[in-house]
Amino acid sequence: MFLKQSLAYTFRFGPFLDDTDGKTAETGLTIEDSHIRVSKAGANFIDKAETSNSAHDEAGYYVVVLNGTDTDTVGELQIACHMSGALPVFKTFQVVETDIYAAIFADSATLAASVASILEDTATTIPATIATVDTVVDAVKVVTDAISSNGSGLSAVPWNSSWDAEVQSEVADALVAIGLDHLVSASVAGSDIVDNSIIAKLVSKESTADWDDFVNTTDSLQALRDRGDASWTTGGGGSAPTAAAIADAVWDEATSGHTSSGTFGEQVKTDIDAILIDTGTTLDGKIDTIDGIVDNILVDTAEIGSAGAGLTAVPWNAAWDAEVQSECTDALNAYDPPTKAEMDAMWTTAATESYASDNAAATPAQLLYMILCTVSEFSVSGTTITGKKLDGSTTAMTWTINDATSPTSRTRAS
Repeated sequence: MFLKQSLAYTFRFGPFLDDTDGKTAETGLTIEDSHIRVSKAGANFIDKAETSNSAHDEAGYYVVVLNGTDTDTVGELQIACHMSGALPVFKTFQVVETDIYAAIFADSATLAASVASILEDTATTIPATIATVDTVVDAVKVVTDAISSNGSGLSAVPWNSSWDAEVQSEVADALVAIGLDHLVSASVAGSDIVDNSIIAKLVSKESTADWDDFVNTTDSLQALRDRGDASWTTGGGGSAPTAAAIADAVWDEATSGHTSSGTFGEQVKTDIDAILIDTGTTLDGKIDTIDGIVDNILVDTAEIGSAGAGLTAVPWNAAWDAEVQSECTDALNAYDPPTKAEMDAMWTTAATESYASDNAAATPAQLLYMILCTVSEFSVSGTTITGKKLDGSTTAMTWTINDATSPTSRTRAS
């Protein structure tokens, strides 16, 4: 049965029958508003909103009034009532929107108007709406075409920083799933390592490598190092071999154990055998020959004497002439004496007039001019003697005498 949404409605509810024989009408029940329970669109039952009591009409039927609140929800509306002494009574309605209710239950004029309105929508509004929808769909299709199959066209999607935590979480889950978290961040038990896996084979020598064979107190790298410090380098716990002991062991080693071609031991043995052959046969004769030669050398060196003192009769060798001449030429070139022309020019070419300063070293030419100045033209004034240059007037040198009247010494002044 249909009800219009939010519309008050009065109906006969029943029949209420005796709960003992199931057929006798209960006509004297007092049914209050709270006895009538309402469930809207599948929700929990509640008291009906309309507050009037339900009076008996006839044959166990009672008049129930619903208001707009009781019918305000579209969908199934269930009415239920269970009074003491009577069997429970139920009734179901379908609440529909006002327009739908009117279209179903209105008069023919109203129905015709509704149909005309629908036809108008299908002729004008709906086509326009469809055209709009078509435009939107076309735009959406452009975007979806760009996305391409399986999203292969999404080549410029930027990284979203909010994905970081999700990726990290998935990576962490994957590491846990394959057990790699046990490498550094989780403790490990034998059941965590699969038999014959790489890790198991690294720690177990059995044909079926098992992690449980590994004992970290004895098999870990630290335990091996500690045991090596205490045992391996000291020969199983004893004293380390000395250099002398190692040398003795090498020299005491039998040569028969070192005969493989290309080994150092085999080469040494071959060389020593060859030396022994030489020393037993050839070498003796060679030593005798050397001994005779050495004896002759000793005789000759005795005649030479210490530092060649016995070589008193060595004759001149004409081949030495060129060598001596060459050495003399080299010595003269190194000395570079003046030539005859240079010696002649020295006595025929006038030397430049020059005088050395007081207390200064002089060239040979300066010395000659200074001697000439001393014995040639000069003048005396008080205790000063002034020597003249070649022009007879220019001062060349001056001397100071110790006394103007009876001098006994003089000292150069300039």
